[in-house]
Amino acid sequence: MKIPQLGKFNMLDARRRSSLVGRLQREMRYSTAYARIAKATLPMPGKPRHTNLADAFEARVDATPERLAVLTTTDQHASWTFAEWDQEANRYANWALANGLQAGDRVAVMLTNRPEFLFAVFGFAKVGVVSALINYNLTGNPLIHSLTLADAKLVLVGDDTLPNLETVLAEVETPIWSVDGSAPGLDVINDITEGLSEASPERPGADHRSGLTEHDVAVYIYTSGTTGNPKAVEITHSRMTRLAGVFAAIAPLQEDDRMYVVLPLYHTAGLLCGVGASWISGATIVLRPKFSRSEFWDDCREYGITVFQYIGELCRYLVTAEPQDNDKAHSIRYIVGNGLRPDVWPKFVERFGIEEIYEFYGATEGNIGLWNLDGHIGAMGWIPTATRPLFPIKVVEYDLETEDVVRDASTGRCIECPPGKAGELIGKIPSSKNHPMAIQRYSDPEATEKKILRNAFSDGDAWFRSGDLAKIDKEGYFYFVDRAGDTFRWKGENVSTAEVAEVIGIQGGVLESTVYGVEVPGGDGRAGMALIVIDQEFDLTDFASAMAEHLPTYARPKFLRHAAEVEVTGTFKHRKVDLVTQGFDPGLVEDQMFVFDPATESYIELDASTYQRVIDGSIRL
Repeated sequence: MKIPQLGKFNMLDARRRSSLVGRLQREMRYSTAYARIAKATLPMPGKPRHTNLADAFEARVDATPERLAVLTTTDQHASWTFAEWDQEANRYANWALANGLQAGDRVAVMLTNRPEFLFAVFGFAKVGVVSALINYNLTGNPLIHSLTLADAKLVLVGDDTLPNLETVLAEVETPIWSVDGSAPGLDVINDITEGLSEASPERPGADHRSGLTEHDVAVYIYTSGTTGNPKAVEITHSRMTRLAGVFAAIAPLQEDDRMYVVLPLYHTAGLLCGVGASWISGATIVLRPKFSRSEFWDDCREYGITVFQYIGELCRYLVTAEPQDNDKAHSIRYIVGNGLRPDVWPKFVERFGIEEIYEFYGATEGNIGLWNLDGHIGAMGWIPTATRPLFPIKVVEYDLETEDVVRDASTGRCIECPPGKAGELIGKIPSSKNHPMAIQRYSDPEATEKKILRNAFSDGDAWFRSGDLAKIDKEGYFYFVDRAGDTFRWKGENVSTAEVAEVIGIQGGVLESTVYGVEVPGGDGRAGMALIVIDQEFDLTDFASAMAEHLPTYARPKFLRHAAEVEVTGTFKHRKVDLVTQGFDPGLVEDQMFVFDPATESYIELDASTYQRVIDGSIRL
């Protein structure tokens, strides 16, 4: 065996030596973090193995019963210890049993960021009841679709989510229960509070979930996918506990930390990254109903926040707020999230003095997990050499015209992108569903199959299609480029163009439409734009009202373009490539255009002057 000679290392020029040292340091840091993840999430000798969410949660309660678990910024700063959280969850579990719910039944939970959300979801899990987490921003057909997919025995709402449910109340036959009591004038709303107060706070027998395995569904989380209405992703018990462990281990999160959660709990990020990491590590969850730029830092100071979870848009909002003398007066030791833009990242660090930023990449149903642990600006993550065989992730060539991967003409195999070239991000699916790279299934098998790329590099192989365009640099860092296909992100939400186009298409005077995302300077993601073909019956004011009624704020088209026809490809698909390139620039577009002005809540004509107001931020989309 030859022993490396230090003299040869010293003979390397300074640049190469620095690069080698940096590489070794990066390998050490990432390998250490991955070891923490393995210790936290994989079976170990002498370590209890919990096969379901309820067992894992009760183990945490028993370990630290008197520790502060949940604190709210509302309701006079109400708080609960882990033991009290457990008791409230037990009430929901025992109430469910008293009302005939059984393991495997589903409940549609349509609640905001409030303690009752946590009590209900964890309580139902204690008796094997599955929670379908409904996006409370939805109205109309998307909401009906989500409730239909849930196939629930009941719907759980609060006073703050009931107005959206009222838009489809006539079509909902499922019993509706409110955590805020009866609703005046709505006899169909049942009061759950009395039943909960009478329900026992003692744990129901574990026999009610004795048949559950780690592969059974714990909750359904909805995602818009690449086309159509929201899809229900089956999140298993092992997925719930494993991802909670991953997010807790990566930094790691400690018992005396306080995690500030302002992102919606119906999302994977809010529920698993924010809440999940906290309860599994014994840290405190500080819940706020929704993000407030003006009160964010005041909350952090008042509640002693040490960690918060972000999406890129949240950080951009904070950076663009008016500077304050106490911007660095906080106790934040690190933040964790995804989508932090490279132009916002350094400004955020400099202004608020937070240097520990853990950017990650993942998908609710996917098997691709990437972490940026060394603050490499703009990167989604990097994988240590030793673990790359365990997490096979590739970027393959993708054709925006055909909206599909490119295959080699002679071999029929996918083509891996060289460094710097954007393509679709894919992750290999193992044969075992116990493997960390296994994917979560949609409730619709056909929808699941669309997310699988088969025979990509060899006969019989299968890869998860992320639907995201990404690239890798020469050092192995991954970077997000854009959403592929018919989905774009705006305000931290995935927007399905098909869903928006469906709503537009039924409006009076609209003959045809196509929807796509366009870049807005200073914006995070792409804003919705619709090219519409109209007749004389079209009314712009009525159109704006319809968008507000039927679509969540983030999904409403910010720009309209009137055209004589919608250009299609040879296979009759709408041709969007040129539309996206032209965007909303009057210098590139001859068609008449409009932009939604929040100040007047109406569409106004988009000419050169208005265009400039959008560019400089005078019109805030």
